[in-house]
Amino acid sequence: LQVVLSRLPIGDLATQYFADRDIFCAGRVAEDDLQRVAKVTGAQVQTTVNNVLPSNLGTCGAFEERQVGNERYNLFTECPESKSATIVLRGGSEQVSCYHASSLAAVSIASAAAAHPLVDA
Repeated sequence: LQVVLSRLPIGDLATQYFADRDIFCAGRVAEDDLQRVAKVTGAQVQTTVNNVLPSNLGTCGAFEERQVGNERYNLFTECPESKSATIVLRGGSEQVSCYHASSLAAVSIASAAAAHPLVDA
């Protein structure tokens, strides 16, 4: 599956053009998301669709669009430059979600402290 992401909206005609060629497209993608995807896939953000070189395109092992609750997520997995993971937290209320996020932050801090213990002199 090929994927096209754009900062700008993608019109209905262009969306149909891509769909007819089995290309997933998403418009109005935030700049930081574009940069993050480009970094992990090895792609370069383009300012035009003219003269796109294969060396500017990125790759990933798998792509899927998944709905979690009311939100839709585009998941790029098995990326060659990936050095992180994403965890989606959901709870019955914002308070529960904040509690989960705080717990994960505490685990991260404890993990970093265990990996790099201080030496007392």
